[in-house]
Amino acid sequence: MAATATPHGVSLSEPHDLEAPIEVGSTLPTISPEQKPPMTCKLRPISPADETALIEFHDRCSEETHYLRFAAAKPQLRLAEAHHLCAVDDHCRGALVIVDSDDPATIHGVGRWERVNLTDAELAFVIEDAYQGRGLGRKLVKATIECAREEGFTRLVTDVLQSNYRMRRLARDYELVISDS
Repeated sequence: MAATATPHGVSLSEPHDLEAPIEVGSTLPTISPEQKPPMTCKLRPISPADETALIEFHDRCSEETHYLRFAAAKPQLRLAEAHHLCAVDDHCRGALVIVDSDDPATIHGVGRWERVNLTDAELAFVIEDAYQGRGLGRKLVKATIECAREEGFTRLVTDVLQSNYRMRRLARDYELVISDS
């Protein structure tokens, strides 16, 4: 993974610009559907120091978001689970988080990959409810795919519920193999 990438700003004319370069450390400007002022988010690798922030992120997500991500009820993320999810090696397992540039300790989205075999990796994504619909999911998917490809994975799979239409559309847009939950 390009954890040592040089941070730089990404100027986008609109949040869904597919051609804009996305790098770890880059800023991700976005505008809410309610036309709130733009916020600037940053994409960075997850770290062991993010365990508490990951639990807080999970707590802010709705039951529906938990279900769409985990294909089951997941009312709580235990500390041991957060420890596992934050302890990545960035080769076999890696994760990126989206944080607000003004509040870098608060996670608003997570994209991760995990080795299935030498050529395949499973990818998973979740965006906090209040930040959905702002184009961040698309940016997170693209950046996570780039990191997984940098590690040599050629077949990227994501397990998505039939009812998760938005994620299925993103997966198709980025030519991910969709495994049905």
